Amino acid sequence: MNRFYFYTVLTAAALLFVPNLPGQTQKSTGKPAVKSTGMKIKYNPPANTANLNISRAKYDFIERVIKVHMDAGEDIMNKAVANAILGDVATEIPFKPTAPLDKRSNKELLELARKKISKQFPKTLQQYKDELTRQAEKRFILYKLRDNIKIHYYRGSKVYVVSGIFYSLSPDRRTVKIGSKIVPYIDIVPEDKIRIDKLVCEEKRAEYVGVRYEDYRQRRSEALMRELEKLKTAQDAANEKAGYINFLDTWYTAAQLTQQKINVERQKLTSISGAKTSSESGELLVFDTPNESALRTKMAAKKKEVQNLNGIDADQGYSPVFWDFTRGEARLALQFENYSPMATKQYDYFVTSNRQIRNIQFDYKNNKLARVITFYTRVSLQDYEKLKAQYVSLYGPDDLQKAKPRDPALKDRLRPLTWTGKYTTARLSINLVEDNDVFYGVSFIKEKTGAYNKADTLIRDAESLRKKQEESRKARTRPGKLSPT
Repeated sequence: MNRFYFYTVLTAAALLFVPNLPGQTQKSTGKPAVKSTGMKIKYNPPANTANLNISRAKYDFIERVIKVHMDAGEDIMNKAVANAILGDVATEIPFKPTAPLDKRSNKELLELARKKISKQFPKTLQQYKDELTRQAEKRFILYKLRDNIKIHYYRGSKVYVVSGIFYSLSPDRRTVKIGSKIVPYIDIVPEDKIRIDKLVCEEKRAEYVGVRYEDYRQRRSEALMRELEKLKTAQDAANEKAGYINFLDTWYTAAQLTQQKINVERQKLTSISGAKTSSESGELLVFDTPNESALRTKMAAKKKEVQNLNGIDADQGYSPVFWDFTRGEARLALQFENYSPMATKQYDYFVTSNRQIRNIQFDYKNNKLARVITFYTRVSLQDYEKLKAQYVSLYGPDDLQKAKPRDPALKDRLRPLTWTGKYTTARLSINLVEDNDVFYGVSFIKEKTGAYNKADTLIRDAESLRKKQEESRKARTRPGKLSPT
């Protein structure tokens, strides 16, 4: 599996310590499995229950219960304390879901969404393109050699007509021979050039097909995304109503999530001299152990340094962590800001208070921070455009806007944005599903400029992206070529 997309299953690893898998319900024994301590910690349901707010409120409540017990000096490594935490959660949040988990995948929901819009858009993209191709061939007729034709050409301000057998268009496109008359190609009226010049005719046909095809594709895509969003929202609401909690795109029962959070706190306490258990494999990881005072001084100096920079270069790493911080420094700096980094062998990841963001991933090269990936939660096309506007306001025009402000690729609403600076290179992009109709995620990648070679970087240069987009656009709109259905 590509490590870039591995984040969707990262948290499942912590369930190695949990009795049941996500989505399973615990069997009732007729007796309470855990007892409350009577601390009277209350769960406050959110006023707005949309957008997984119930899951977030329950997650926050579980964290708050654990914090109260730990602040009271209780040893979370003790089984009785863990049971007391489970009991306090159970008094406020039901542990047993009232219905099975809706496990339908994005692919299944996408197929259902396609069926729902089939009346509005009965033709597949390929069917519609084939229809446009036939229309274009009828609209833009191409004469064959030896056809008896009539064309118009200019002489000064007057237009003349010549009729006869079409013998030739010179290879250099300087003259046309019709009957016994030779006419300068440049003098022929534009409408007739389409009829005698194969290149001009194909260009006009492609333009006719492309404009209409892209309009249909975009309208169909937006309708499909709206319908898919409705289905996903209904699925989320049903799962939350049944009592499940969504965390990092994975569904848990309250018991499973509470146990996982207890295990996370236990892992933190088992850290000795910078050692930490990987949530991915259970392997013991060893990090460098920075001096706290020296690190705070280093952080202050770096913050002052970037204040004098502009655009993307003013955004290095993920404040309070900057490029080239060691892994130990990065993890400690995050803890200064109350983040709780989780460790895998290759990278760290953590959750922020920004509910629009699923999680942040730190990648290291030679034990130095070299890449930061921000994974956003489910994003609509409108949300993506807002994100693009926000980043442009922060960093200014991206590479393509600067280099080629009139490039047609700029009109592509789904295009990624790339910024290349002296210290930081970044890319905001969407991850499209197989038919390019909808996308399932948005990511913002920042890398230390020059840290990765072409094989390892996750950011391609803007010109390469532009060329690939242009080739893709031409392939989609060129008559006779296959396109997504």
